[in-house]
This record gives sequence, structure tokens and C-alpha cells, in this order.
Amino acid sequence: MKSRPDFFIIGAPKCGTTALSEYLREHPRIGFSQPKEPVYFCTDFPRVRNFTEESDYLEQCFGHCRQTDNLAIGEGSTAYFYSTQAVGNILRFDPAARFIIMLRNPLDMIPALHAQKLLSLEEDEPSFETAWSLRQERLTGRRLPKFCMEPSLVDYAALGKLGSHLQRHFQEIPEAQRLVILFDDFARDTRSIYAQVLQFLGVPEDGRTDFPRINESQQLRNPGLYEFGHRPPQTLMRIVNAFKALLGIERLGLLSRLLAWNVRPSQRAPLSDTLRQVLRKEFADDIDSLARLISRDLSHWQQDT
Repeated sequence: MKSRPDFFIIGAPKCGTTALSEYLREHPRIGFSQPKEPVYFCTDFPRVRNFTEESDYLEQCFGHCRQTDNLAIGEGSTAYFYSTQAVGNILRFDPAARFIIMLRNPLDMIPALHAQKLLSLEEDEPSFETAWSLRQERLTGRRLPKFCMEPSLVDYAALGKLGSHLQRHFQEIPEAQRLVILFDDFARDTRSIYAQVLQFLGVPEDGRTDFPRINESQQLRNPGLYEFGHRPPQTLMRIVNAFKALLGIERLGLLSRLLAWNVRPSQRAPLSDTLRQVLRKEFADDIDSLARLISRDLSHWQQDT
């Protein structure tokens, strides 16, 4: 019998989902998808999906998991948060599925997301302020990044309105099957939030006390090298595969090391006061709605930092 996921991290991007997934992956009684983001259930974003057949999804993402060893098996695809079909598809796949929803102040999340999309070549406008101003043009299909596979996923205003997306998910997901985590809490007391997640998943503590920072801001040394590494010419791939077969090995590891060298830590420039005021106005009502949904005071999200 194939291993099947029973929990899903569907938080918005740049909200700690990668860090949490890596911590959970290392728990001895939890199985986690490889890769982290299969995006299988986003049937409304067909170009973003990594798998379209359930058998491929289960075999390739969870084939390494042993159902008898794991008390919980999960995956984490941030696109599920924005999809209008993913949660419904997941609940049809497993009516008892559990959902971990991670959220963050959109005034911080959206600029961080823009930087991440630059890294993955899903964005080609280096200035966040300019990318923000391109919204109306992009909604009409113009000025879209070359490698953008889903235009709605570069609509930064819509991506930042977390309250509206969460409201939709609350209408679908039974209360007992959902856990909302704020990035503020996760960053401030990772150990406590990790324990809360384990309890939610019905998995015993593993005694973990070390929580290294993961997926910090980075930038490419050479965008062309990134594009080459992630979209290598088919002729080259045939040569590499033939060479691996000749040596009787599964991987050379050269490309992964080259891609790792091609990224370096970076520090994002702070938003201008003018742009921060624009974002504050754009997201004010939605932040208020989110605060009511989760019964938290989020007024500090809209204050000057």
C-alpha cells in the first residue's frame, strides 16, 4: 500500500513554511514529501503543478515513507493557500486531512516574496516598488515575467490579502482540522510552536532544541546560470545521463553544487516611507478582517517599524 499524506502545510509563502517542513522532516515519526512542494492539488493552476496523476504524486513524493513507521505524513505547497480548488481536492482525497496555515504581516511578506520570486526567475523586475506598480498591466497579460507560470501568483496586492484567503479556507476546513500559526510567534518562540504542531499532529515530542534559520533572503550571483541549471538543454542531459549510466551512479552532484554556489545571502533594502504607507492603506481592511478571524490583535502590523 502506498504511503499517503494526511497533513498539509498550506501557509502563505515567506511565512516559515520551509523551516517548519524541514524541522518536521527530521522527526523520526514523521514522513515528509520530497520535494516539499508537489502542488498536486492545485487543479486551477495547471502550469504550476509538478504532478497530475495521483499514482505519480504518491510514488514520487512519498515512496520513501514507510506507513508503518510514520505517525503522520505531510507536504507543504504554498500555492494551496491561494488556490480556490486545492483544499476541496485535499478533503476529497482525505476527509480527515489536517491543515497547518502559516501567516505573516503582508507589509513584510510581500517584499520578501518578491525577492524570492526574483531568485526563482518567476519575477524579472528587480525593484519591488516597480513590480508593485505593474499590477494593472499584468492583470491584462502585459509585462509578465518571462518564466511566470501563473499570472495571479505575481499579483502582489491579491497575494497579500491573507484574510480573504483565510476566510475561504475556514469555510471549507473543519475547525478541529486546522492550525493557524503567525510568523511572529514562530520566529519569537520556535520551540513552543514546534511543540504545538506536534501535538496537533498527534506525534510525540522528539526532544529537539536546535532550530537553525532556513530559507533566509538570498540573491543570484548569475541569473543565467540559474536558468541553465533548472532548464538544462536536453542534449546536455542525454550526455550526462549516459555518463552516469557508464559509471553506474545515480547522480554526479556537480549541478547541485554549482547551483548552491550561485546563490548568496542578501539584505533587502528597506521600503521607502511612501511605499510603506501605500501598502499599509492597501492591506488595512484585510488585516482587520484577519484579526477578527483568528481573534488576535494585529494592530502592530500596521504601525511604523
